[in-house]
Amino acid sequence: MKKLIVSDVDGTFIDYDENLIYANVEAVKRFCDAGNYFTFATGRFTDSLSKMVPGYEKMMNVPGIFSNGAFLSWADGKEKLYPNYLDAKLNLKIVRRIERRWPTVNIRFTNDDGFIWTRGVPDDELDTDRPWHKVVVIDEPEVLEEIRAFLETEYDSKFRFMKSSERLFEWQDNLAGKGPMIPRLKQWIKENLGHDCIAYCVGDYENDIEMLEAADVACCPSNAIEAIKKISDIELCDCRDGSIADLVSRLLCEK
Repeated sequence: MKKLIVSDVDGTFIDYDENLIYANVEAVKRFCDAGNYFTFATGRFTDSLSKMVPGYEKMMNVPGIFSNGAFLSWADGKEKLYPNYLDAKLNLKIVRRIERRWPTVNIRFTNDDGFIWTRGVPDDELDTDRPWHKVVVIDEPEVLEEIRAFLETEYDSKFRFMKSSERLFEWQDNLAGKGPMIPRLKQWIKENLGHDCIAYCVGDYENDIEMLEAADVACCPSNAIEAIKKISDIELCDCRDGSIADLVSRLLCEK
C-alpha cells in the first residue's frame, strides 16, 4: 500500500526560527521518487508558505491542507477542494466585540487574498463580500485564554477553536480543520490516483491534535507539546535535526 506523509510546517518541517531544514527537502524527494505521497498541512496560506519553504510546490505530489484545514489545494490556490469557510459579516461583528473588550489584541482574518488586519480599519474598508478562511487573535497567553472562554461560551457550536502557538489563538468553521481533511485527502488520492494509502501525519502543537487523531499513524518531533506526544505512535527527532527526514528514513528502511 502507498504511504502518505502529511507534515505540519512550523516546528515540524522548519524550526521555530523559520529555518528550512534541507535534510527534510532531500528526504521528501527520495520518498516521492519511491512512489509515495507527500504534502503539507499548515495554518499558512498558499502564498505565505513559499516564503518559509521555497519551492514547496515541487515537493507536494498531492493537494495540501491550507489555512489550518479551511480547504485542500494545489500550491497555486486556484481551485479549493472541500472548502469550509466563515461568514465574513457575522465574524466581523465578533471581531469588533473582542477588540472593544480586549484593547491590547491584534486580529487578522484570512481570505483568498491572504491575511488582513482589522484593528483601526473601518468596517466598510474590510472585505466582507467574500468568505473568510479563519480568524487569528494575537496577544499574551492569559488574554487569549479569556477570549477563548468567551467565544466557547457564546459561539461553541459554530466554530472550531485552537492555539497554533503560545500567542496565537484562532477559530474557523466547525467543519474545517486539519483533522477532517485527512480522510478527504485520502479519498481524493483514491478517486484521482487510484490508490489506497496509509497516512503518516506529523505535527507538534495544539492545532495538529485532530490531524494526528485522524492519522493512520500519528507522528511528532521530540519538541512537540506533551498533548501531542501522548497521542503519537512515533516520536521523531527534534525539528531542528530533520524530523521529516527521520520519518522518511524509517519508512524507507534506511536506518
